[in-house]
Amino acid sequence: MGVQIQGDTGNVIATKGTYSGNVTVGGTLTYEDVTNIDSVGLVTARQGIEVGARPGVAASISVDGNMIVSGISTFGGKVLPSSDSSIDIGTTSVRFQNAYVDNYYGSGANLTGIAATDNVRTGILDVAGIATFRDDVLVGSAVTISESGVAIAGAGITVANINGGQVGGRRNLIINGDMSQAQRGTSFSPTGTDQIYTLDRFEHVATSGVSADCTVTQNQSYNISGVGDMKSYKITPDSTDTATGGGNLTIRYQVEGQDLQHLEYGTSNAKPITISFFAKTASANNGDQYALCLFHSRSSDAAQRTINVPFTATSSWQRFAFTFPGDTDSSYDIVDTTASGMTLTWILDSGPDDIMAQKSAWATDGGYFRAVTGQSNFMDSTSNEFFLTGVQMEIGDTATNFEKITFAENERLCFRYYQSEDFATLMGSASGAVSTPRITFPIKMRVAPTTFTVNYNSNGSGSFRNQNDGSTMTGHTTYTVYDYGFAARGSSGSSNILYSSTYFADAEI
Repeated sequence: MGVQIQGDTGNVIATKGTYSGNVTVGGTLTYEDVTNIDSVGLVTARQGIEVGARPGVAASISVDGNMIVSGISTFGGKVLPSSDSSIDIGTTSVRFQNAYVDNYYGSGANLTGIAATDNVRTGILDVAGIATFRDDVLVGSAVTISESGVAIAGAGITVANINGGQVGGRRNLIINGDMSQAQRGTSFSPTGTDQIYTLDRFEHVATSGVSADCTVTQNQSYNISGVGDMKSYKITPDSTDTATGGGNLTIRYQVEGQDLQHLEYGTSNAKPITISFFAKTASANNGDQYALCLFHSRSSDAAQRTINVPFTATSSWQRFAFTFPGDTDSSYDIVDTTASGMTLTWILDSGPDDIMAQKSAWATDGGYFRAVTGQSNFMDSTSNEFFLTGVQMEIGDTATNFEKITFAENERLCFRYYQSEDFATLMGSASGAVSTPRITFPIKMRVAPTTFTVNYNSNGSGSFRNQNDGSTMTGHTTYTVYDYGFAARGSSGSSNILYSSTYFADAEI
């Protein structure tokens, strides 16, 4: 029997049916092994839905709400889990188009172009708030952003705060830090407790308690990695000695107080400074400990504030860099004049009275040359050598590359403190004497020279050459000096004659 119609119940029982029109079912439609379903309304599957033939079902939705997909799932609209549910992603690929994910659970090992923040897409990071990266951020293969700054292949940006560090303009407060200027000569032989300027702006200082017979020279150029060729200050003992009491042997550099007012010492805004330099020794004193000591003068009197740090030099060039805090003590602002505002001393030898624990903060103890416990004796062997170059002092807590300026600019800066030039002048009469007119310095000096002389070809103070007959005139030792020039006169010579000579003007601090 192919078809059975039960009149009392209204049921139709058949093994197969084909309908060319619509079929309307008022109750429940129960079916098995249906090849295709095209429903315009809601389909309810009480046992779940499976796509594909067993075994190897491609996708299934179970009655507990879980969906398992073995291939790639593409969602053209939003995927919105309820507030207490989640989307579990295993090892399969899931593609979201304009997907909104409230909570994601899983390893995420195979996820690309998606992160746990709003508006993150492959190639675009659009964050309305603060983005925090716990590790370095890599931009391509050339740029790394880390806690210490931005490193670029072939260059580097390491200023933590653009407004707090030097970006452009002159950084170095030290003149002749490359030791290129040597107006007084290239070799010096200080003895005993001599205090003499050697290479421009750098002074050899030995104090009572040490006999420092030394040779100081402007040494040959060195090719220092990252800096290039630079000359250096070289010192070596000519005899041995052991310092007693407060005796010291130092290399000293003094900075004008008026050039340090932007440090704001004596206020709560006092700025740190970083001092860097290159140094090395001979093999005989390889590994010796020396000290860098700073002291500054306050404006009200000569009281000093001191701070220091040890360093160990070897027979290879090293760059040392030390940052010193600003002095916030309101009683110790820096003198705002042409006088010394801060002094740097490299201590090579020290008596026991000046060797003490390191002063890591500015201290008032009346000391000028304070060495640190462990100080070596540079004067213990005539084979010892100490080399110094690339001296830099700059605002801030970061040592930047040594600022190399041109030879000519460096020379003119040195002229403010010392200058020696040849000149020629027509002598005139002045109150019964023969006098030069006022000779103008090419650069105005710090102050009127404290030491001044005129000397023609080593013929002694006050000597001139008569350009008319080649004779030498002497005795012009009365000088009137200013910060901008000088005049000389004496009893010998004749007026209306052209004379020539060389002046030596020293206005060092």
